[in-house]
Amino acid sequence: MGARRHREGIRIDVCDTGIGIPAQHQARVFEAFYRIDSPERPAAHECGLGLGLATVQRLADLQEARVRLRSRPGRGTVMSVVLPASGGHAHNLFGNRRDS
Repeated sequence: MGARRHREGIRIDVCDTGIGIPAQHQARVFEAFYRIDSPERPAAHECGLGLGLATVQRLADLQEARVRLRSRPGRGTVMSVVLPASGGHAHNLFGNRRDS
C-alpha cells in the first residue's frame, strides 16, 4: 500500500501478489455481489460477499475520485484510487455535498 502525489491529486495504491483478475472479469468486479468462481480461487463461501470493490467504487464516486485496476493473472493486482486535488467538490460518506 502506498500514496503519492499525482498530476490529478493524490493516488493511493493497494498491491497484491495473488492470482490476479482475468481480463474478462475486470470490469465486473466493481458490481455488487459479483464474485469470480474458478478452480484457482477459494470456494465461494470462503471469499466474501462480493461487496468490497463495489463499496470502493461507490465511495470514490462520492468523492469524484477515479478507481483504476491493473491486474495480470498469475502475477497480482494493483488497485488505485486517485483523489482529486482540493478545490473540487467533495462529499461526505453519507453522500451530502460539501464545498472545499
